[in-house]
Amino acid sequence: MPKSENPQPNAQALYTQGRSAQNTGDFKAALKAYKAAARADRNFRPAFVRLGELYSKAKRPDLAMGFFQRALELQADAPVLFNLGSECWRLNQMEQSRRYLKAALKLDPRLVKAHLLLAFLYRNQQEHQKAITYFQNVRKLEALNRIAWLGEAIANSELQRFAEARQLLEGYLQKSGQSDAAFTELLAGIQLQLGDSEASWKQYRNLTHTSKKFTSFTDHLQQARSAQDAAFQNSFKGLDQKIDAKLLKLKQRIKSRRELLAGNRDLSALKNGIEGAQDLQQELKQDLTDMVDLSLMHLFNGDTDKAMQFLFQAHKMGKDHQLD
Repeated sequence: MPKSENPQPNAQALYTQGRSAQNTGDFKAALKAYKAAARADRNFRPAFVRLGELYSKAKRPDLAMGFFQRALELQADAPVLFNLGSECWRLNQMEQSRRYLKAALKLDPRLVKAHLLLAFLYRNQQEHQKAITYFQNVRKLEALNRIAWLGEAIANSELQRFAEARQLLEGYLQKSGQSDAAFTELLAGIQLQLGDSEASWKQYRNLTHTSKKFTSFTDHLQQARSAQDAAFQNSFKGLDQKIDAKLLKLKQRIKSRRELLAGNRDLSALKNGIEGAQDLQQELKQDLTDMVDLSLMHLFNGDTDKAMQFLFQAHKMGKDHQLD
């Protein structure tokens, strides 16, 4: 049935009331007016579209679907097809979502949000190559679309294509000219996967100086250290000596282990223990714990670089030796 070319005057007036109410944030009144407009003229498509949008915002995809489907019956266009695809996504009806989204792209191949949602749909279904195709479509339409660059990098990493992922992450950071904690953190992990520990450490170090959450936390610690309040001062008292003592024990344990592992012995025996070390696995776990402790102690002592260095080494050690 075609949409109403000349809506009933009452339907148009009610729709206008709904728009005014929606613009002022009175969604209950808007909903009431749009429903009245739809009842006054079953062919008045704008009312059905607005009803679908309101129920979508209210996180009621089950109700939104019916109004969008009625709008589609009156006239098919890319926006309503996308809306149907989006609501199907929320209802976990992935095959139907895919059909609606692809239909939307047939009508409007430049509809970026449809490409993005299809990319996430395929990624969630572990079809990473298809996801990459749609992320690439977005980047062709919007050269600096952050989500597309990040999504494509993650999809490549899921396929073990770490070199491609690294290229994408570095490419976005260079083209955007801006620091981005999410990209920097992922890039550090990718570099570690590629065996470039030095570059990975530099990224983590850079993150401590650029991440707003991290810098605001360290600024707070610095203020606490300089505070006149005795409770704060007591919290930081003696940290230097505690750091030195823990670091000395860690170095001695590592030195002793290296001596035990000299010659033909290697870390392949770590789960069985070796002569002179009853449980090497437990000893490595203690090293890991001490590194994390030293990281926190340096952080509270105001040395963020050393804090991140110990945390990085702990992460690398846990990964290398598969420590729980």
